[in-house]
Amino acid sequence: MKLSHDCASGAPLCRGVPAECIEYNAVYTILHYLADVNFLAPVAGRGDDDSDSLISAWDSSSSSSSRRNDSALSQSASGKLVHKPHLSYTSVFLPIAQSTMAMPYFKELEQYGQLQDDVTEVVGMELGLKHTLFDEYLVHDTVYVALAGVTVLAAMWAYTQSFLVTAVTCLAVIFSLGTAYFLYTTVFRISFFPFMNILTLTIAI
Repeated sequence: MKLSHDCASGAPLCRGVPAECIEYNAVYTILHYLADVNFLAPVAGRGDDDSDSLISAWDSSSSSSSRRNDSALSQSASGKLVHKPHLSYTSVFLPIAQSTMAMPYFKELEQYGQLQDDVTEVVGMELGLKHTLFDEYLVHDTVYVALAGVTVLAAMWAYTQSFLVTAVTCLAVIFSLGTAYFLYTTVFRISFFPFMNILTLTIAI
């Protein structure tokens, strides 16, 4: 007997599985996609090696019944530790398409900072904006690269007292960057040109 994704279609491995467990594949979907790995983690019984230490730690932790009820572990009448379902992480599906149309929604969420309340906290969200945000941040950070380049060229001009040497050095760096871009896109057929290569405009000088 095994719970799989095709139990609703009468798979041979699902024989004997209660009908409540295979209806709409809800149980399979919850355990495999929505709940975390520790949601129903097994706990050793009294006959196992670690069970005695677990039970002794349970008994010595507190004599208050309220604390025992709040824990993810409870001791049954037979003396075994029973794991209570405890959900720490889960996944939800947003009613939003993963596209650039979600950018205004992302900007609005970014203003709030951390999305949390007394019970839950949103730690990650996939909106399909990875490349769009990268291009936006790249254009924004290019200003700092330009300022660094101007500062380095001004320092070189002041040190060499020669505009020709400064201009030739600048052209050499620009041509080297163009050659690298040509090798990436034409020779090696790599569509993504790393942003770190642009920093060579300042470092190479």
